[in-house]
Amino acid sequence: MRDSIAKQWAARLVRQSKRQWYYFLGAGLSLPSPPIFMPRISKTQISMLMFLHAFALGAYSVPLPTVLLAHGLGDHMSAPYIFAACAAFISPLVFGSLADRRFSPERLLGVVTLGAAILMTVVSLTLQHQMGVTAFFLAIGAYHLWAAPGWGLLTSIGLMNVSDPQREFAPMRVWATIGFMAGAAFVSFVLKADRSTVSSLLAAGVFLAESIFLFTVPPTRPPAEAAPKRWRDYFGWDALQLLRDPDHRMIFVTTALFSMPLAIFYLYASRQLDTLHVQNPAGMLSIAQIVEVGGMFIFAAIMGKYRLKTLIIASMLIAMLRYSLFSLNNVPLMVVGIACHGLIFTLFTMTTQIYVEQRVPHALRNQAQALLLLMMSGIGNLFGFLLGDLWYARCRGDSGENWWRFWNGLTLSILVVTVIFIIGYKGTARRPKKSPEESANPV
Repeated sequence: MRDSIAKQWAARLVRQSKRQWYYFLGAGLSLPSPPIFMPRISKTQISMLMFLHAFALGAYSVPLPTVLLAHGLGDHMSAPYIFAACAAFISPLVFGSLADRRFSPERLLGVVTLGAAILMTVVSLTLQHQMGVTAFFLAIGAYHLWAAPGWGLLTSIGLMNVSDPQREFAPMRVWATIGFMAGAAFVSFVLKADRSTVSSLLAAGVFLAESIFLFTVPPTRPPAEAAPKRWRDYFGWDALQLLRDPDHRMIFVTTALFSMPLAIFYLYASRQLDTLHVQNPAGMLSIAQIVEVGGMFIFAAIMGKYRLKTLIIASMLIAMLRYSLFSLNNVPLMVVGIACHGLIFTLFTMTTQIYVEQRVPHALRNQAQALLLLMMSGIGNLFGFLLGDLWYARCRGDSGENWWRFWNGLTLSILVVTVIFIIGYKGTARRPKKSPEESANPV
């Protein structure tokens, strides 16, 4: 009798170990559900992922303009930003749909960062060996198309693994800001590689480390009923149904419109600082990220005390103040305006991300985060760069730039967006909290 019971338990353990192994690999949804004791990814692990992902982006993007200048591509410095904006129209929704319906978002992000490491290495080689503009465009375009879903997936991983996103997400997200600053500082002050392709090789190495790490953390598995049944399910088009809801539509549209004047902050603020003969404009602009670190902790403290609508409006009012200060063309006032950027980013970006997590059905949360990224980094950034260039040309004459006209024009555009949001957004009830079973078994 005892031998029979022992054999039954041994067979059961073998079945469970196989089930865990397949689940670790993120295999197909036809597999049986994993055991209930599968642990969820910890907040420490999410913070580490935030740091690594942002470190790679900081190491690559901050020195990129000077790297292109050093390799004879100075006339094409805007190309990577345009490619990034165009990529945000395509891949985030596709990967967001896969994360909602078929694959663990942790494993999916592992594949994304592995591909990013490979393609970033190719970008570095095209510059190092001077393969020409066409080769660089193909490499940088492929990189941005593949890597675009990264932030959306990482945000979803962070939000779905905390019980109180309003208070718990910001202390994790702050590590992304620290990582971005650390990546840029490491390239500049440690490697002295501001004009070298070593910066992109470093980014590739960090992406690879992040990918390896992602394949060691516990995955979050989509429900079996979410498996894609139609071709449109693979492209994330179901997220577009969220636009039928007036409040959801207002959040997404406001994100796109507000991101347009925000997108050109770094580009034209650095030009204005240069005209004011500031010796180190990049260092002065880093004040924005330093304040952003403090803003994360402030956000965690006030998030539960105010309505989401109030926080979004506050971010828009601060943005208007920031550009109004810039219009006075005075260095001390610009420093104050630059410091406002951290508060604007924290209040607006994180509030909209938490809105999506709390108000959108669970089955669409990854696709909704991807749609938010499309509105912000795709529509917002692309049209922000294009319209910003046109507006800058209108504000520039033989005597130089008319910064008062330039920045106040942007302030007026933010005012219009603010009025539209105040009138259009009414407030949506939160979706129901997870059941006790879901909370106990995050997989």
